[in-house]
Amino acid sequence: MTIENEHMDVLQNLEAAIVMLYRQNADLLDYDVDEAFDVLIHEYRLEQGGRPPKQHKMSPKAALVYNVLRPVCEWRLGRSADTIALVLSIDTLLLCLKRLKLSLERWNGEGGRQGYLRFINRFVP
Repeated sequence: MTIENEHMDVLQNLEAAIVMLYRQNADLLDYDVDEAFDVLIHEYRLEQGGRPPKQHKMSPKAALVYNVLRPVCEWRLGRSADTIALVLSIDTLLLCLKRLKLSLERWNGEGGRQGYLRFINRFVP
């Protein structure tokens, strides 16, 4: 079974957060989202390996994306007081983040600087 089939809800949670931010910041670029994905993937890999997190320098817009995605990730890991969703492992969350990164690379390649953002915007009400 693919990550899309098994954890579509997680992918949708993350992309909905990105789209809400994009709708408030029309100058947001796929690059900003990609940078935030990279930082999140790096942080959760460190945690997975039992290593302490590092401070990451991000562009201001990437930091905005990070700040909307990190709480969603933490919620899906069951670290939020209002967790009602199926709790994920870090392994599964990493698979979801990597899958979204692949999607970003594809749609950015096809649609330019905001190709991924325009693509996912079509699917979030």
